[in-house]
Amino acid sequence: MIGSVVACAILVRLGQRTALLICLPLNLVSWIVLATSSAVLTLHSARLVQGITTGLGGSAAYTLVTEVAFSRYRGRLCSIVDMLRSIGIFFVLGVGALMSWRSLAIFSGVLSTVLPFFGLLFIPNSPRWLASKRRYQEAEDALRFYRGPAFDITPEMSDIRTVVRRNKKDSLKTQLGHLREWQSLKRFLVLSFLSFGFQFTGHSIVITFTVPIFMETKSGIDPYMSGVLLGVTRVVGAVFYLLTADCCGRKLMFMFHSLICSLALTCISVYFYVKFEIQDEELASKMSVLPLISLLTLSFSICSALPNMLQHQRELMPLSFRAAGINILGVLFLGGVVLVIQGFPLMVDTLQLYGSFACFAGIMFLFAFYPMALMPETRKKSLEEIEMAMSKPKASLSE
Repeated sequence: MIGSVVACAILVRLGQRTALLICLPLNLVSWIVLATSSAVLTLHSARLVQGITTGLGGSAAYTLVTEVAFSRYRGRLCSIVDMLRSIGIFFVLGVGALMSWRSLAIFSGVLSTVLPFFGLLFIPNSPRWLASKRRYQEAEDALRFYRGPAFDITPEMSDIRTVVRRNKKDSLKTQLGHLREWQSLKRFLVLSFLSFGFQFTGHSIVITFTVPIFMETKSGIDPYMSGVLLGVTRVVGAVFYLLTADCCGRKLMFMFHSLICSLALTCISVYFYVKFEIQDEELASKMSVLPLISLLTLSFSICSALPNMLQHQRELMPLSFRAAGINILGVLFLGGVVLVIQGFPLMVDTLQLYGSFACFAGIMFLFAFYPMALMPETRKKSLEEIEMAMSKPKASLSE
């Protein structure tokens, strides 16, 4: 969360590429300190630096990919980030069984920082960020680099100039000032509600409490092997989203996968209701594989629903407010995760397990239809086309 707050000013002033070149070495140092130190204060300090640099780097990487990707393939290119993250989590779980946690820390730090750092040395910054700083020639050169020498960048560059010239020269103060305009504020409030509220669908609970949930079922299924299966399923789900991200509309895909997630959460709720409320052991025994099947289905579909939602947010965020707005959404997103995870034990004490998952299922069902009513379709549209389509005569809140 702190990293997302820090990223607001850094991304506006320095751009995504420079921000990544700053945070990646610091992240590597924090991994090395974590792996080699035994002092409690030093370990906590290393974790703090890790959190800040991860928040900054994650926001910068997502925004950079969104801004440089060609509209026709933006969904797939952005989904690669989520796919690699799922592969990384599963890979670390597998490698972690073969080495100590200190060796794993150094291995993870080197793998996640060194290669990206050297790769960034050979690419320019986002043409849209450069244009926001009125560095139009550099923006044109960067756009030509990302599109290739044979591609006609004139129409796209013209749209970028048109949108940029509507706004004052970019700074954090001017970006925050755009919230006084009703159209920008309305869009931001809708996206903020989606980012924060989506955490109450329970997807982070399943990841965090996988082993305890399986232990609670007392079904004979090995909880740790189930966790590995869920990791594999997340990778498969991320690959599936990569292949289908640009095949149908963002809203339709989000609705479909959210309904699948809602059904899976409902099945988990039904199992716990039968086992602990009705206490029908014979029926519960017949349903013993239902929690595993449901959690596997949930893990698969959430790897499409969640990145789809995050991608939609980045595309709909007003260009005049993107760098600051995306990071504010990041704070709300992570704040929701912390609130839900910390509050889950109290929720279980109050509603029981079956009531908690029924609540998650209901919220997920509502979110399946929420974007259909309040969000436009963005697939295969450039960021400037989206912005111009949503721009209307602006009304200041002070009027």
